Amino acid sequence: KDEIRSVPLFTRWVRNVKKGPVIDKDNPIFNYILHPYAGAAYYMSARSEGFNMLGSFLYSAFISTVFWEYGIEAFMEIPSLQDLLITPICGAVLGEGFYRAKRAIVDRGYYVLGSKTVGYILAFLCDPVNEFLGYFRGNPAHDYAIDKSQTTVAYTPWFGKSIYGNEYGISVRYVF
Repeated sequence: KDEIRSVPLFTRWVRNVKKGPVIDKDNPIFNYILHPYAGAAYYMSARSEGFNMLGSFLYSAFISTVFWEYGIEAFMEIPSLQDLLITPICGAVLGEGFYRAKRAIVDRGYYVLGSKTVGYILAFLCDPVNEFLGYFRGNPAHDYAIDKSQTTVAYTPWFGKSIYGNEYGISVRYVF
């Protein structure tokens, strides 16, 4: 904490990037469980939006290495060799398993062991980013009871088509 207060932000970043990467002494739970899970979440955020396996891996690798390890985290600590390798590589393997599991859950209407609640929980654990966003932008796979007098807002990624037509970006739709 003293170093954070005394060394300017960008000075710390430059110093940490020049020194790294190093083998860190983090708790193995972080390096070998939580980091692969984070990598899988990055991978799934791309895979569930239509990227293929290679594109999803490259997206996950970019987010975990450039954006996170050499970006945000390098302001506080030296980039970690384990984080640079384990997060995207193990994350992609785990993420593809999650992708296939989630596809099976969605194909069954979110029913797992006869329960939609279990299905929703497992789908969220497999793909937290897209399941969370699905509650805001609409997820046609979810079986919502929609009040037809409400306005809905749909988010569409820049590379895809809206579920409501050919609009790109954010669109507002009135349901009558």
